[in-house]
Amino acid sequence: MLNTQEQLLREAMTLLFSSLDPLKSIPQFFAFLKTVVPVDSLQLTSSQNNNVYAEELFFIDESDTSSTYESIFYTREKSICLQSLLTLYPSRQFYYITDPNDLAFKFLSIDPGHPRHVPFFWIRLGGDQSIVGSALMQLSTEITKNQIAFLEALELPLRFAIMHIYTHHELKEAKEMLQKDNDMLRRELASTSNRPIGHANGLRNLVRRIEQIASIDAPILLTGETGSGKDVFARFIHNKSKRAKMPYVAVNCAAIPPDLVDSEFFGYVRGAFTNAVSNHQGYFEQAKGGTLFLDEIGELTSAAQAKLLRALENKEIRRVGDQKTIRTDVRIIAATNRDLEQMVNEGTFRQDLYYRIKVVTLGIPPLRAHKEDIPQLTYAFIKEFASRYKLNPPAISADEMGRLISYDWPGNVRELRNVLEEAVVCSTGKLTCR
Repeated sequence: MLNTQEQLLREAMTLLFSSLDPLKSIPQFFAFLKTVVPVDSLQLTSSQNNNVYAEELFFIDESDTSSTYESIFYTREKSICLQSLLTLYPSRQFYYITDPNDLAFKFLSIDPGHPRHVPFFWIRLGGDQSIVGSALMQLSTEITKNQIAFLEALELPLRFAIMHIYTHHELKEAKEMLQKDNDMLRRELASTSNRPIGHANGLRNLVRRIEQIASIDAPILLTGETGSGKDVFARFIHNKSKRAKMPYVAVNCAAIPPDLVDSEFFGYVRGAFTNAVSNHQGYFEQAKGGTLFLDEIGELTSAAQAKLLRALENKEIRRVGDQKTIRTDVRIIAATNRDLEQMVNEGTFRQDLYYRIKVVTLGIPPLRAHKEDIPQLTYAFIKEFASRYKLNPPAISADEMGRLISYDWPGNVRELRNVLEEAVVCSTGKLTCR
């Protein structure tokens, strides 16, 4: 027959693991804990890689037992309780503090976010070689020897609870990332502009060369005027490569603020900076095994160029706020409408990065150089926009097609596409372009 202490421990463990969702199980456990021990609050922290640096996973007190992920899973720059106590008492498993003059209490009371008062009870979760975190309980009154023994017996269950909370949150992040990837893939599959249209005519030689080199895992630099379709050809190269079944990630380098280059390209870990409430994969990790398309690479600052070069040369990255490096496996396709060679001579683009990304250079001709493709492009765009807006495809007269062919299209294929979208939407059965 179980004694009272064993019964209490069993009930605590049952509640602690009563749900796969820690948002449900931890509050239930805390409510039970208050019936056994005069506890006012519970803080659970996680220590990654046996590091003294910690992040707070869960904080709950008697005034608020209903929380959400947004309020529970957050990090501060340092979890003072774990860092200070592990530093002060590296060999202690449990620490019951009742004296306000205790050095540990002075460290803990520094935290303005969680005002402390004695007594409190601290549990080191894990052994000397396998620290996974800590549990800090703030008490309203002093406790008995039996209550201390009960709290000490919670070390192993709480250790697994920490691992469960962390794993649950990691799975949630992974699910969100997969959903984003799935949404992106659906958008790409819904688009008909992810392949070069009209390549049987004016672009025949370019497409033939792409098919020859696509399987060679070398960096490619695409040059050409704005709107000439560099993004379309980048996707076409990926589809023809050995990486076709892996991710394709397109990045507009001109849209990345200089102070976000590290976090966007390399990602970050929870607690790396304010509002970093979860781990985040950068573009290099998102494109793992596939292709990373760097559009408008000439717009990167000198500092950003240096960071990108280092990642390409070392084939590894480090998330912001992390100590470990991550190996990368991506095929780089870069694009620009600027003269990078001239920028190198002017000192505004790194020469070493220039040669790193231009192992193969492909020039995308402007639309005026392959006007014979305009009819095929026109019919394809009309069909696409009619389908998108659920309209009947308007007819286009020979005179109207002649107007399209005779125009020089300074905005290239992008301009033609935009003009045709407006014409389709505004048509009354017959296409007329302004």
